[in-house]
Amino acid sequence: MSRWILTLVMAALVCFGASALSLAQEDDPAGAQPTDEQPEDTPVQPADDQDDEEGEPGEQKVVAALVDDWQGEVQLKKSGEEDFEVFAPVGEEKATVNFGDTFRTGEGATVKFTLPDGTIIELGPNSELIFEQTPEGTAVARLISGSADVEIGSENFAFVCLQYTVTGEGSRVQVAIEDENTVTFFAVEGGAEVQNEYGLVMRLDQGQKIESSYSEESGLYTVTVHEFNELPVEIEANGETTLIEPGASFTFDAEGNIEMVVEEQPPPEPITVIPPELEEPEDEPYENAGDLGTIHVVSPKKP
Repeated sequence: MSRWILTLVMAALVCFGASALSLAQEDDPAGAQPTDEQPEDTPVQPADDQDDEEGEPGEQKVVAALVDDWQGEVQLKKSGEEDFEVFAPVGEEKATVNFGDTFRTGEGATVKFTLPDGTIIELGPNSELIFEQTPEGTAVARLISGSADVEIGSENFAFVCLQYTVTGEGSRVQVAIEDENTVTFFAVEGGAEVQNEYGLVMRLDQGQKIESSYSEESGLYTVTVHEFNELPVEIEANGETTLIEPGASFTFDAEGNIEMVVEEQPPPEPITVIPPELEEPEDEPYENAGDLGTIHVVSPKKP
């Protein structure tokens, strides 16, 4: 009898253990058990460290500066800093540039930047450039002073200088700020669009050059198409398209009004005809007057 009782007790224990295991699996569907390779307190590691490399939105990597294309005195003001310091690239061939970083070149110095989308910017001597990012995530390079040679790699990049924005995937544009209100654009390759804050759009074909100046007093932009351009420049304002011939200039205001500039020619000087002075002839004596004292009268012969 005792063996039967022992058998029943063992069966009951087995059933109870199976029920407990089933309840534990319901609480933990994965059924994961701590092992020696992954202790119970080990934090979950990310799949890769890409997010760590990007950092916060204000510190994302935007461009690589190639040391081989860096020469002369180049200074860097890092994002959030107030002072410039000497730019010394670290690593083997390139250094990381973050949004908010500002670069400044000295006399005869240049530095080249390559963005992830293929955009290439070569900053000229005595120039200053800052990298920014729009709320939509578009990378922006803003030229504060000096000059730059820009090859635009995609539609996700915009080059800004003074009151103008330059776009155009695949185009190469040279930009130079002459003073705080004057800038020139030269399309080296491809076509580019140059747009200002008033909505004026100028489409440059390869080889075309324009100059724009802004008057703070009148609020007018004055744009001149270079006289050596082979073709007119197409502009668009208020939905209307106009062709501006080489050598011509026009003004543009905040309301989108375009007015051609007509150079005033100075009035011609009056032509005064001065008649030649008339001189009275002077009687000149004969050199050999002869004997004029005797006059011989010769009468004709009668038939």
